Amino acid sequence: MVKKNIAIMINSLVAGGAERAAITLGEYLCRQGHSVFYFLFTDNRKPFFKVEGKIVKTYIFFPFSSDLSQKDNIRELFFSAYSLYQLKRKYQIDISISFMEAWNFLNVCSKCKDKLILSVRTVISERTEYSGLLYDPVWIKRLYNRADSVVAVSEYVKEDLIRKYGIKRKITTAIPNVSRTYPLINNYREWIDGDKAIVTIGRMDVVKQQERIIRAFSEIIKMNKDARLIIVGDGKQMGFLRKVKHNLGLDDYVKLPGTESDIGFYLKNARGFVLASRVEGFPNVIAEAMAYGVPIITTDSPGGCGEIVGKETSSDELQFCKYGILTPYIKGNATIEEEISREEKILGEAMSKIIQDNDLYRKYADMSLKRANDYSVENIMCKWEKVCGLKD
Repeated sequence: MVKKNIAIMINSLVAGGAERAAITLGEYLCRQGHSVFYFLFTDNRKPFFKVEGKIVKTYIFFPFSSDLSQKDNIRELFFSAYSLYQLKRKYQIDISISFMEAWNFLNVCSKCKDKLILSVRTVISERTEYSGLLYDPVWIKRLYNRADSVVAVSEYVKEDLIRKYGIKRKITTAIPNVSRTYPLINNYREWIDGDKAIVTIGRMDVVKQQERIIRAFSEIIKMNKDARLIIVGDGKQMGFLRKVKHNLGLDDYVKLPGTESDIGFYLKNARGFVLASRVEGFPNVIAEAMAYGVPIITTDSPGGCGEIVGKETSSDELQFCKYGILTPYIKGNATIEEEISREEKILGEAMSKIIQDNDLYRKYADMSLKRANDYSVENIMCKWEKVCGLKD
């Protein structure tokens, strides 16, 4: 096999699903004997991840701004792309794999002799909170179709790109994220939250809608005082979530431990894992929870959640799918004063069933482990190697 110089372009090495996916790919390619270079935007934040391969200081700042006109943004795009073009030449890059919209634009505009692979991690059409050049359908169609391959993180994302942005089907493929477990950092750490703890993990951002989970959980506590909800993560919504749980009288039942490096500790002890995001391309955390044999409860959000649990049809009712429990989509963030919605009550019912029904718990614990095998490193990396042209 011919060894290649491969650039992986990602915003930063702080904690995040796209970052974990990029690093998993980079580590695998390093182990196959390829030279991997991480191209990052200039970022003063301390890296969360350590990597195999070389980190390249690009001195490229995030080149797009909502404060600039489209004309100015286009100028910044091509200025930054020229800097990236020089770096590709310096490191003799054979394959350039970019993650997320800004790097996808720059990757295409800095084309050398390299093979261009763009990775799309979200349902772009659903990210209505974003605007500007990166999300302009005309520019996406114009640039993404110049790539050798566009890799969507789920079938839903793939079809969204084809139908709404005119990306050529022949260059578009779906490759999900890897399901993995984490080594315990502290083997002697004591679990004090009992055997009825529902866990969710993710940055505290409006798109994650963790307040919906807290509100749904308030229905469980009426019947089961031993239940606990643990939301692992941090972000700008932390203060709001504290207010939500306090307003519902859940201070003793809902825990917000902040950012944790010992993710395995929580997944190893969870009774169930829950997600209620407004949109998810393909949530790493669901696949990772499955690798621990944790039953999955998720709302039917646009994106890959339904695919993971084996959704067969759309419904506004509770669905017991092959690999997990699916509840109706909850669109939009809640206020503190809002009454508990029908959809939140159904989400609470699903969590309650996993807590109370041991047969159902064991069934979905087993199905989670089976589903996790579909997202093994071997299966997913084989797909990436084919896209990169490293394997027939």
